[in-house]
Amino acid sequence: MHSNCFNTHLYPSFALDIIVDIHRPLSDPTWDSLDDEDAVLLEYGYSRIFALQHWVNSLLFRAMSAKFGHGISTTPLRYSILSYLARDIPISNKCDGMDGRYRRLAIDALGKKLWDRSIQEAELFAAYFLVLRTEWHSSVSIRHYEGCIGMYKFIA
Repeated sequence: MHSNCFNTHLYPSFALDIIVDIHRPLSDPTWDSLDDEDAVLLEYGYSRIFALQHWVNSLLFRAMSAKFGHGISTTPLRYSILSYLARDIPISNKCDGMDGRYRRLAIDALGKKLWDRSIQEAELFAAYFLVLRTEWHSSVSIRHYEGCIGMYKFIA
């Protein structure tokens, strides 16, 4: 149990009540097609240790997994989540540079959806996770914020 490593009194009680490790699904076509690195990162994102450090985004990841499958079937969202996770995974020496690679894949996949005007809520969340990993108040983060607002207006 990882709770000994963290000050659990800093987290809302409702978050601690639902934070449990989520294990590999028995059957999920997207999960089954993932590379080993992708699966390891997603398992980390569904783990208790990640949830204790990033409880809000952990809850969002779990909600996305309930809607889009454990392997996150929507490509832009999956890559943006993987980019987010690759930056914080404790075994970072094995994941060096992966956040940038996943970020590029997420941006490319999101760009295709935007070009086709086939965006849905998954793409809005993909942009949100990309924004979280940009330098605050930079031109890139402002562009992503504006993109999130534009997508929200489009799908609303």
